[in-house]
Amino acid sequence: MRKLYDTIEKYALREGSDIIQPVFPRIGQLIKKTPISKTGEKAVIVVPDHTRPLKTSLVLKPILEELSDFKVVKVLFATGTHKMSNKDARSLLDDMDVEYKIHDAWNEDEHVRIGTTKRGFNMFIDKEYVNADVKILVGVVVPHPWAGFSGGAKLILPGISSASTINEHHINWFLHERSKAGILEGNVFREEIEEAARLAGVDYSLNIVTVKDTIVYSSWTKGLSSFKECVNVASRIFLKPIPKRKYDIVIADARPFDMNLYQATKAIDHAKLVIDRGGTIILVCECINGYGGIKEYLDMDERDIVEGLNNRAFRNLVPPLVALTLRKLQKSVKLYIVSPNISGGNIFEKIDLQELYGIIRNKKVLLLKFAGVTVPKIFS
Repeated sequence: MRKLYDTIEKYALREGSDIIQPVFPRIGQLIKKTPISKTGEKAVIVVPDHTRPLKTSLVLKPILEELSDFKVVKVLFATGTHKMSNKDARSLLDDMDVEYKIHDAWNEDEHVRIGTTKRGFNMFIDKEYVNADVKILVGVVVPHPWAGFSGGAKLILPGISSASTINEHHINWFLHERSKAGILEGNVFREEIEEAARLAGVDYSLNIVTVKDTIVYSSWTKGLSSFKECVNVASRIFLKPIPKRKYDIVIADARPFDMNLYQATKAIDHAKLVIDRGGTIILVCECINGYGGIKEYLDMDERDIVEGLNNRAFRNLVPPLVALTLRKLQKSVKLYIVSPNISGGNIFEKIDLQELYGIIRNKKVLLLKFAGVTVPKIFS
């Protein structure tokens, strides 16, 4: 029987792999090798919000033990412009006895200006972080469609930045030619993020690489060098070389970012790297939490989105920016969606599995598994 499709996915981890490292008590051992020597009364640990695959309580435990002499230790959830509830926070903390704050990008009074980047970009971040004596970032490093990779300085921008700061950063740099998954060098979107972290100051960082729900690599350092170390590992896991060819159809399985449609669009950013003009991307996602705040923008045409962005008419510019990229892509690629919780609309045509089989017959098809983090890279 003829094979109907090619398949790629992230690195298939096996026991004994040189990538896997024992994590617990590994993180604690890493911290003991580079202990927190800076003193003071207050420490703030910035951690990802509930949209990132991290067992937060397990990661925090060895850090909190190292900070036991501090009078005040606070966990700050880096939400960017995402919505997060106290229930979400308590679930991630597993009811740990630790003080926490959910970053609120919309409360401008909670932010202070920390300076201006070399490109003249004003930075406002959460004053809880600014006022800390010891500043620690905890990041998850996986490919990101604009920033190259998540984690590292991204905990500062957009993580704990004001809404106005996030909006201006995204609208200025998200369409830059190097603002792509897996790319750091020459990526202005990322460079401004790194500049923001330099202005904010980072004393220590723990960056982690996860596959599914398993931590496979971790690095703890002074400053942010742990990020680069984890990028090297994440690149081997998530950036997948394929022969120099493009496909008629890419089926993009949006896991692990399939909790809502807004997050699931990361899979489309990765799929479009290997789709032929006039081809088809089929997004497969559960989206148990629905649209994730993007639905109203999907129903708008490109002209109205651009006008609203230029006039700063939207409170949060990030979802309409995502919708705009989809509108632009729609000019050259057909977009379908298979999901029990999304009804389709002006951008996506909804199909079921039986219709899917009919569409892919006799076509060059790529099945991109875990497309939320798997990035196909064409080589000659």
